[in-house]
Amino acid sequence: MEGNNFKYIIEVVIKRYKLILFITLVSVLGSFILAQLRTPIYEGKAIIEVGKYYNIKDDQIQYIDGIDSIISYAKTHPDVLSKSDANIYSNGGMVYISIFDNDRESIEKALKNVTDYLVAQHFNQAEKYVGVFKKGNKLLKIRKKELERALNELGLLTANPQSIAVKNTLKNQLLDIEQRILNDELINTFAHVKHTKLLNSIYISEESVKPNKMLIVVYGTILGFIISLLIAIFYDYIKRNFSERGLK
Repeated sequence: MEGNNFKYIIEVVIKRYKLILFITLVSVLGSFILAQLRTPIYEGKAIIEVGKYYNIKDDQIQYIDGIDSIISYAKTHPDVLSKSDANIYSNGGMVYISIFDNDRESIEKALKNVTDYLVAQHFNQAEKYVGVFKKGNKLLKIRKKELERALNELGLLTANPQSIAVKNTLKNQLLDIEQRILNDELINTFAHVKHTKLLNSIYISEESVKPNKMLIVVYGTILGFIISLLIAIFYDYIKRNFSERGLK
């Protein structure tokens, strides 16, 4: 039965090939015109490298916190991200931004606005690490001066066991603070904070990424052929029935 059906379809294709070819060509032409009429959509991309800092406590490089909350804010505020057809996400110390629109200049403007915002906001986040260091460093230096002044005052007093013990304690504290200041200045300085920055430059596609014109034409050709085949089979069936009735 299946063999007979396949044979019948082949016979219809051979017999009605002109009809099938005509309808298929019309479908190809229609899909080509449709593809040309569709609004071209371009894609813009930008990659941001998340800032890092050296964590002396864990002795390792760590990413500066807060980028995910900044991204969340950008997604929900049109003044930061003016395009609705956009995608922003962070992965592996990188922030990936994609924007789709029919205007390339508009894409560039939107990408510049959102990248500038993310970089500036995360820079402020990094400043907190620097600020904590500077504040702690300043307090240590104040304490150092107080200890030095106390030691000078003790030096003017008559040497006795009690003053010597106090002096030794202050000296030990002074040495400890000097070492901490040295460590901070060598390791936790501003230079050891690598700020968030735009990696390379903003990319905007020269050719449209949507719609896929070739795919539209291919789908139109396949659909046109299937429809033409069904019409040819139906036409052949009707014609055969009329012929058989006429013979009777």
